[in-house]
Amino acid sequence: MAYTITCRTSHAERLANNIVDLIERNTDNAFGESGGWFRCHECGQPAHVFRESPTQEGDPYSRYILGVIRISTWQATYCPYIFLNASEEDGQADHIDFNYYKDTRSSEGGSLRHGHGPGGSGPVLGEKEMLDLMARLVEAKFLSKTDIVDCMNRVASTPQSL
Repeated sequence: MAYTITCRTSHAERLANNIVDLIERNTDNAFGESGGWFRCHECGQPAHVFRESPTQEGDPYSRYILGVIRISTWQATYCPYIFLNASEEDGQADHIDFNYYKDTRSSEGGSLRHGHGPGGSGPVLGEKEMLDLMARLVEAKFLSKTDIVDCMNRVASTPQSL
């Protein structure tokens, strides 16, 4: 699946051939090998990828993808990731999409396969991956440390049922 990266200021465009190309050649590497925010290849300013797809109810789901965070796993070929999305063209990230790809191109006859929602099956994350993702979301300023502490305090104050 190809992605068109559009500059948010000059509207210059660049095409990424697949998800690996999108992550590795079109982000600012704010999260290291795990990805970053999309940048214009001409001016270095923020960029986005616009996507619209139907929900299961048939309504359009429109989003401006601003960045991507890969989630490290122990499997070399399986890579869950999230897109950091904005609802408006000039907006800030206000929601995320969970996705994954499986890259077996290094083996004979291998391919690059992509999985995503909404309506599709999502990635499988373990405890370590969820904690890593939360740390990356704080780095991306999508969540704050205070948000996480407040969440943990709510959990701690909720009576546990047996």
